[in-house]
Amino acid sequence: MKRTLLFIWQLPQHLLGMVLRVVFARRITTTIHMRDASTGLDSRIYAIDGLRGGISLGEFIMVPRGSGEKYLRHEIGHSYQSRWLGPLYLVLIGIPSILWSTLCGPLRRRFGWSYFAFPTERWADHLGRVRRTPEELNDQFVQIYNPRMKRYAKINKTRGVIVDVKSDPGPFEGIRIIRRTERDVHNGKTKRS
Repeated sequence: MKRTLLFIWQLPQHLLGMVLRVVFARRITTTIHMRDASTGLDSRIYAIDGLRGGISLGEFIMVPRGSGEKYLRHEIGHSYQSRWLGPLYLVLIGIPSILWSTLCGPLRRRFGWSYFAFPTERWADHLGRVRRTPEELNDQFVQIYNPRMKRYAKINKTRGVIVDVKSDPGPFEGIRIIRRTERDVHNGKTKRS
């Protein structure tokens, strides 16, 4: 019952996700069905050959083939946003993210702004437990050693924010892979694990 209500709550994203799933069907190389044990969030991650950027639409997550852990976590963060915002997700997160990525791209590059500095993207990183390097965020950091705690930390010069380097959570804590399917795009063979 709860899963059905969540599906209806996110209906606009799910409908769009199903349409894109059909559009990209021939280019899907890997399908991973995941469930987060702590929240019960179900996700289907599709690795798509030739996709230029990630797309998160409710339970449907589409990423370029060969995406790393940070990329997947970031897109899972968008799935949490979708779950919380429901029908407002496309208006509050989806459209601003697309505009920031496409129309503001030349402006971002000119002034050295990071894609991940945008509020919707920072929130997705936070929800997906992604730690960005200073280079990814284009911030000015200084690395210091704290002898009492015996660890290194980074301090942002301009904001005075301390980012602890050693406190990154493990990969996909509490998330269980239910089924993984890989398909060779060129010869159509499928392998399940």
